[in-house]
Parts: sequence; structure tokens; C-alpha cells
Amino acid sequence: MYFEHGYYLILILLTIPVVIYYLKPVRVKFSSTFKLRDYSTSRGVVALISPLDLLLFLVGVVSLIVALARPGIADKESKKVAEGIDIMLGVDASGSMAALDFKIGTEHVSRLDAVKSVIKNFILERPNDRIGMVVFGTNAYTQIPLTLDHNVFNMFLDRVEIGIAGDSTAVGDAIAVATNRLKDVESKTKVVILLTDGVSNAGTLSPKAAASAAAGLGIRVYTIGIGQQGPVPIPQDTVFGKRIVQAELPVDEASLKEIAAKTDAKFFKASDTTSLQEIYDLIDKLEKTRMEINDNKRYTDIFDVFLLIGLSSLLLLAVFNITRFKRLA
Repeated sequence: MYFEHGYYLILILLTIPVVIYYLKPVRVKFSSTFKLRDYSTSRGVVALISPLDLLLFLVGVVSLIVALARPGIADKESKKVAEGIDIMLGVDASGSMAALDFKIGTEHVSRLDAVKSVIKNFILERPNDRIGMVVFGTNAYTQIPLTLDHNVFNMFLDRVEIGIAGDSTAVGDAIAVATNRLKDVESKTKVVILLTDGVSNAGTLSPKAAASAAAGLGIRVYTIGIGQQGPVPIPQDTVFGKRIVQAELPVDEASLKEIAAKTDAKFFKASDTTSLQEIYDLIDKLEKTRMEINDNKRYTDIFDVFLLIGLSSLLLLAVFNITRFKRLA
């Protein structure tokens, strides 16, 4: 059995105070003791909470909490041999990635939104590739380590926003963080795909030094320069609200080409979503590594069973209490 949202199970601890309360004696005042002749207990009190009440309450509440945790059963667990590549994506989320010089269909979108859209299509076609992501701006950090769970990857990708790591561009630090994630992985091909639109102007490590370190570890760093030449539209906050202005946002192609050359990789210039997709398609030609992976694809969701048990128990509890008090009235 597995739980999709297992953290909800901690709510079961909330039933402990109910059990403690039940263990305390409960006394109720009645206007006439005549009505209590058939309900007296050895404690000389009316037991408003019977053992059956407590059992139904606990079964009902615990079952609902388990249902909330979304339980399921793996119908089949096996292993299979597949071929894949270990890829760390370096995604620039600096302020300049807000420029609106890309299109998805007929809609103008930011450079970051275009990159995120293409990345999602990219990983859909690579079920056997382990993919991770480094996000960088002024700082660089691992957003998600290498994983085969591409649904989780997409969830973290959706959380990447402009300025999340600062507005500057630390290319060297981004390469270093991605390289550090790949250095101890046993794989024939280790790849960093760096997507950036700016000049490196932040960080503690220069792009050249980071590229040399990656090359020494046998890691290829493919660099992609994002954006069009010349003035491009970019949102800007003013005293009158947000407005679109034209700005020059040059790409340091010379530096990106040098990084790629040092690591036996290539530099690409992406001025639209089509060219971005074509660049990713070239990754298919790289040498792949045979690996053994778990194949647990068929699951049975059983939360509805616990939901039914929980609701039925609480309904029975309500019916028993209503009929009991009618008899006492």
C-alpha cells in the first residue's frame, strides 16, 4: 500500500484527546430519577458515550483521515531495463527572463514561460531519462534533484517564477551546482543544459572556471542563449503601474560558446519556441546508459473504500444517539 498524501495521517493523533475524555466519568442531571431506572450504571451515572459510540467515532474519523491521505495498492511491482541520460537543466529565472519576445501559438509570453513550456514537452518524450533542475538568478540552487518521476518534476517546474533566485545572473554558480549533482552519478552520459538570456554578473565562481571543472568530470554543458536581438518588450513597474517598455537585453554568446566548447558540447541560439524544441531534439542522439528501474505503473486507488467506511460509521453513530435520546426523553 502507498499513500499519495501520507502527511495527512498525522491527523490521527487528534483522536487521542477523545479517548482520554471517554475515560473520565460523565455525569448528567435529570429532573426525575424515575426515567433513569433502566439506564443506571455501576458508576451511578448515565454513560452518554458508550464503548460502541467511541468505536464508531474512532473508526469513522480514522477512516476519513486515511481516505484524505489517498491510499492505493500497487497491482504490480517489477523491474525493467531501460536506456536513459542523466540531465540537469539550468533554468535562468532572472529579471530579464520576463521579456515578452516569445510566442506560444499567437500569444506573446515571457522567455521563462516559453522555456517552461518546451521543457514540459521535452521530458514527456524521455520517460527513461533522469532529469533534475537548477534554478538561478543572483543565486543558484537545486530546485529538484535527478528523478524519474516527471510528474513531480513538472510540479516543481510550475513553481519557478521570475526573480525567485534574484534578478541578476550567476551562470558560473549554476553550472557548479548542476555539476555537483552529476559528479557521483554512474552514467555514460552526464549532461547539463543551461538556458540563459543574460550576461553573467553575479555569483562566486566564473563561468569559465565552472566549465573547466565540469569538463574535468566528463560532464557536457550545452548552452542555450534565449532571446531575440535588438530592443525587446519587457514589463516594468512604474508609479503608474506596470507598463511595457523596449529594452536591449544582449546575450553573451561568446561566453556561452566557450563554456560549451570546453566541455565538448555545443552552443545554441534560441530566438523562438520552435528553435528551442529543435535544440532539445538533438539530445536524443547522445549515448544512453542502460539502467534497471522499478516499473510500478498499475495502481488501484482505494480511498473510496475508507471514505465509505468513515461516513457509514459516523452515520451509525448519529442514528444510535438520536434513538437513544428519544428513549430517554
